[in-house]
Amino acid sequence: MLNTLGKRLKCCRISAGLTTFELVEKIKNLKGSLATNTYTRWEADENFPRQKLVEIDLICDVFNEHGLQVASDWILYGEGYPPKLIPTVNISDAELFYRNAMELERTNGWLAGQASGSFGEPFISIGELFILSETKNVTDLHGKLARLLTKDGAKLGKIDILNDKKLKIINRDEEIINVDDLLDARQVKWIRKN
Repeated sequence: MLNTLGKRLKCCRISAGLTTFELVEKIKNLKGSLATNTYTRWEADENFPRQKLVEIDLICDVFNEHGLQVASDWILYGEGYPPKLIPTVNISDAELFYRNAMELERTNGWLAGQASGSFGEPFISIGELFILSETKNVTDLHGKLARLLTKDGAKLGKIDILNDKKLKIINRDEEIINVDDLLDARQVKWIRKN
């Protein structure tokens, strides 16, 4: 829920495809007075921009330039209409995916990729885009679609945890993998079907 200034700012910034640094630089280019550490405190809800209302208007202008129609009252107080995506000049699906994937990787440690060969079949087909989230504990993947990385390569499939030492990955075939042999394990969070 976007119930704080910081959450609303971060949501809009990410939706506009901007990093914190890029947004602050754009405000400075518009002759605004805003430091990166000040803005990050706003996003973290550690400070409220009482003396910087002009900068909030400039931030809304930058969001508008990047295809997100939003008013300063909504940013500041959650009042009025929520942000609305503006149809932009022909941004491709690939560009939109790239922008959002880069932000997810930077902020959450998630990875984005595109399926090639028979890597993801039957779950992900050649050319489809996907996003993988970090997993703290491999047992959290039980019953979920995941990508496992072992010394033998990457495997994608549904995971069944057999015990604390072994798991089974199910795709076109079934394979038993020793948990100790895993180099990386990530849950598939999103797939863009062709």
